[in-house]
Amino acid sequence: MANLEAGRIELDESTINLSRLLQGVLEKFHTAASDKGISADARGVEQAVLLRGDYDVIRRAIGNIVSNAIKFTQDGGVYVSAMRRPSGDIEIAVTDTGVGMTQEEALAIIEPFRQADTSLS
Repeated sequence: MANLEAGRIELDESTINLSRLLQGVLEKFHTAASDKGISADARGVEQAVLLRGDYDVIRRAIGNIVSNAIKFTQDGGVYVSAMRRPSGDIEIAVTDTGVGMTQEEALAIIEPFRQADTSLS
């Protein structure tokens, strides 16, 4: 995000099939999840969700979230879903059984130069 905001990255927009992108992300982390004895699956991903954006930036952002979810999940699984809302917005959700964050931590991590408590890592 810092490189993007500083203008050091130029976006390469294209039409992206979100279902395929999410499947690729989950395939990348399949071994990490399997090694921990947990699952990493897509659930409720609408096949026809298309969006315009930079494939690599979106893949990296979702990959970071999935990676953290796997890292902090001890049992159960990590599940990714995506759908288009009636408003036209696209909602992507990553659900896990990890320790979670407080509302304050969740708000803090989207601020520049901030991160949540790392005492568990």
